[in-house]
Amino acid sequence: MDQVKDALGSLATISGTHVDLNGNAVSGRELVHPADAQSEDAIPLKIEIANFTLENGFVRDIPGGIVVRKNGNTFRNLTFIESGEDFISTPSSGVERVTIEDSKFYNYVDRDKSLQISSAKDAVIRRNYFRGAITAIRLGASANEETGLQCYVEDNVFERLSTGTNISGHTTAFAKRNTYIVVRHKWVIGDDASVEYR
Repeated sequence: MDQVKDALGSLATISGTHVDLNGNAVSGRELVHPADAQSEDAIPLKIEIANFTLENGFVRDIPGGIVVRKNGNTFRNLTFIESGEDFISTPSSGVERVTIEDSKFYNYVDRDKSLQISSAKDAVIRRNYFRGAITAIRLGASANEETGLQCYVEDNVFERLSTGTNISGHTTAFAKRNTYIVVRHKWVIGDDASVEYR
């Protein structure tokens, strides 16, 4: 958390592992941006704190997006613009209990996806707005052999995308009340994955 305090200074109110941006922006404009937005050399913002919350502001121009490496992280009431391949991602080994809610994701139409949750164990993605990118949400990873993964995709709005949610691995998504506006595929479902509508 000391690094978080150093980076955000007076922009945020910080209490324990809770960061309230108070309407301000976390910006990566000063970072080096590779010519290829999907380059592995793109610098991410790594969250290596369990039960961390970031809320109430803007996240912009982070070349490698936010990479979540610990369990129990929450992202709430944020607006994401101008990022690299993914706004938020988890490593292929996965983390548990990632919650992303009440946020807006404005991506470029040629970008691959906005969220990459590689192990969607108890992930909650609700009340968000997604626009642009080829795929809004990618859940699971085909290389992940963990079974019995469950997550929740609820009350989201998807607009002007090729695919709303792409799900793979041994993952079940519980879905309800999602809205689709000019979306070619609501779901792309892999062989070992499933969606249950509630």
